[in-house]
Amino acid sequence: MTVPAVVPSVFHNSTPCTPSVAEKNVVLPSVPRKTGLDLTPIGCVLMSLTKTGALARAIYENASRSEAAAQSEPRKYNGSPHPAARPDTVSGRVCVVVFFPRVLQANRRQKKSLQGCSTMSANLRNLIAWAALAGVGACSSLNQTPRDALVRQPGARFYGKPVPVEIEAVKHTQFAALSAVAYDSAKSAAAMADQKAVTTDARASVALGDTCESSQQELQQRKWQRWDLKFDEKLNEKFRRVHLRVEVWENREQGIVAVAFGGTVFTDWSDWKANLRWFLPIGTDEYTAIVKDFGPAFKAEYLRRETLSDGSWLAVAKIVSTGHSLGGGLAQQFAYALPLDRDLPRVTAVYAFDPSPVTGFYSVEKGLREANLQGLYIDRVFERGEVLAGLRSFMSWIYPPTAKNAAIRAVRYQLFFSFSPIRSHSIALLSCHLAIAAAQQRAPVENE
Repeated sequence: MTVPAVVPSVFHNSTPCTPSVAEKNVVLPSVPRKTGLDLTPIGCVLMSLTKTGALARAIYENASRSEAAAQSEPRKYNGSPHPAARPDTVSGRVCVVVFFPRVLQANRRQKKSLQGCSTMSANLRNLIAWAALAGVGACSSLNQTPRDALVRQPGARFYGKPVPVEIEAVKHTQFAALSAVAYDSAKSAAAMADQKAVTTDARASVALGDTCESSQQELQQRKWQRWDLKFDEKLNEKFRRVHLRVEVWENREQGIVAVAFGGTVFTDWSDWKANLRWFLPIGTDEYTAIVKDFGPAFKAEYLRRETLSDGSWLAVAKIVSTGHSLGGGLAQQFAYALPLDRDLPRVTAVYAFDPSPVTGFYSVEKGLREANLQGLYIDRVFERGEVLAGLRSFMSWIYPPTAKNAAIRAVRYQLFFSFSPIRSHSIALLSCHLAIAAAQQRAPVENE
């Protein structure tokens, strides 16, 4: 058969994921128009498989049947014909958004099986089309190398052009080290309770050998100092009960106070209860402890230190929060939930590494949450292929990242290769390789 130009050029045996210009009067469905899913090259694989398969024939035949109707009844996009195959923001490529909508419309109009796909339900065909479309949106990010970082800017649905990895790594290294130290503290506490407990990060730390400095050494060189938090025993017991582990660090040279949260200890049920809070009956967990207990306790401690003879700098300090995995979700909730006080600075930035998609956003009273969102900046930083990346990407369809208040960026690295999504989730490995990448630019940055 002859395939007309209206069909994306993947069916013309050209470079996958580079469509030809198609008709201009097709309605773009709201989901692909507004969102983009960065999972795996599933979409590209599906489209490649359909070059000579039944689905390609079905799409072509369906397009032919609906061509006359589409031309006789022009569709509008925001009041005017839309450019169906306009260049996207991803590395100069053109996003395939021009043909699958017609398939979906035709399915709704005709409500019958396509020739060659008679055994497929319309819903299944639509699901395949949506999956292909979603994967195509991520095609330009498939060629990422360890020298590149991909950034999805606040409000954007796709990654931009690759940037040199050191440009982003220098922003994240010290906060990754803080997250690693917070996790190591949690790991040490778990080891004291169970000498048999062995974690992925424990093995990763051994495997690194002399490749990296320890996170503690990294922080000492950057002149970070840990606060000695002396909460009353009743409050400490509440934290132990839900397994909330949190450290506060200061860097007077940079004028920063960092609140670092420990991530999941694999053998601890309390951590898993917090991770699965969407699916479990509402109760007390680490997220509720931040809202009810730690937030007010941190406020009191901060204001106390501000009154000390050497604490005046705290009045103008920047507060940031950070954490890995579960700790990344907790760091975001802490920013939403910090009690308001005119003498207490707001959290200005969150650095969440391989973060949980659970953030406790709706566990915070709306008025408090909205006040804390003003001017907030969140970096969700992760290694490509780590275990939570797909889930976060799926959730971005449901809750699209915002452009401001809070401005949410996603930064994806490919610093180390692993077939295991669990090993790719290691904060020890991520912190180590970020430090190596950042060292390429650290000297000129420090001299500015």
